[in-house]
Amino acid sequence: MLETFPVGVDALVIVLLLVARMPWLGESLGWSVAPALAAMAFLYVGVDVLERGRGSDGRRLKLALLVAMIGLYVVAPSVQLIILRHASKPWAYVHDNVIQTEEAMKFLLRGQNPYAASYVDTPLYRWDPQNPALYHYLNLPFQLLVALPVYWLDLRVAYLAMFASMLPLMFRLGKDATSGLLLMAVFALNPLFTRGQVEGRNDIVVMWTLAMALWLADRGRARASAVFVGLMCASKHTAWLFVPFYLQSFFEGGGSWRAALRKTWPAWATAAALMLPFILWSPIAFYRSVLGYPMGTVEHGYPIRGEGAYGFATWVLAWHWVPNDQARFPFILFQAGFGIPVMLLCLRWQRRENTRRVMFAGYAITLFCFQFFTRYFNQNHLAFIIFILALGTLVSERARVTMTAA
Repeated sequence: MLETFPVGVDALVIVLLLVARMPWLGESLGWSVAPALAAMAFLYVGVDVLERGRGSDGRRLKLALLVAMIGLYVVAPSVQLIILRHASKPWAYVHDNVIQTEEAMKFLLRGQNPYAASYVDTPLYRWDPQNPALYHYLNLPFQLLVALPVYWLDLRVAYLAMFASMLPLMFRLGKDATSGLLLMAVFALNPLFTRGQVEGRNDIVVMWTLAMALWLADRGRARASAVFVGLMCASKHTAWLFVPFYLQSFFEGGGSWRAALRKTWPAWATAAALMLPFILWSPIAFYRSVLGYPMGTVEHGYPIRGEGAYGFATWVLAWHWVPNDQARFPFILFQAGFGIPVMLLCLRWQRRENTRRVMFAGYAITLFCFQFFTRYFNQNHLAFIIFILALGTLVSERARVTMTAA
């Protein structure tokens, strides 16, 4: 039915995504950027209409226009903030994740455990003296390795490199040229993601590892793909909910969890190699920072987010179920009560239809249930779920068994 429309769905989505963030970009880069973006967006529409009339997809020109838009939309403001930070102070024009991870790497290079250290005597204190992250380092260990080459400069340089390398991956992973363009657009122009990318949130790391795992699997490099799944698990908590869906993708023609674990051993060896040293270094410190802090079960726990958040926690605060945003609340019971049954239903669905589409859809639905009932469900968390849904919708089914080699 969509083929009968005069404008392709990729053109429509790109225009909507650009318009959604254009006011912020105008304020950030100057309003002279807005006409350029508007002109490029509708030039894309014009190319789409013209080429569709000729029976062509116009992929080269559309790809060039999309890359130019992404350059203005993400790369330019990122570079601008990096330059402004270096011309100003290390705690200015940046997200606290960047400051803390850079300082965590400095602790590690001095032989100090970043999960046990206090960040009070670092630039993070100047960013916000009330920030509970001054007492806990939440990120999993692969985030530290990403920072190693650039911690002395700006962590966003590494994030930008990952972002840029994902653009050709997104295009190549699509079912066809239009799907590839759509996948690029949903990834790179999603306003819920791009502002965090510019400021320095770390979602790009888990996105990049997953994209690399898919790309390598499509090229028959199953072990290398599994290594990147391991890196994904060692980069962010939410990646672990992907594990049961990933393992079940190896159930084609029967199979068992034990057999799937054996086939994917590089993933678990990689995750263990990165995480075990820090766990053994100080199990209590690792638990407090990585688990106790986000669950709010330790001193200086992550506050319950109401304003500016998207989850159940907003209602908990609004309906006065807790006295303040530092209070403990059994979010984990709601996560388990809703998330586990949903996960089991999605795994059952995947057992019947073992495809990438179902694997990613099940992961996204499960992840939403667990994230919705946390102490904080921020815009970047929702953006990641949208990214996973886009993969399930637009990525090629080159192998019926979703993550194994074609």
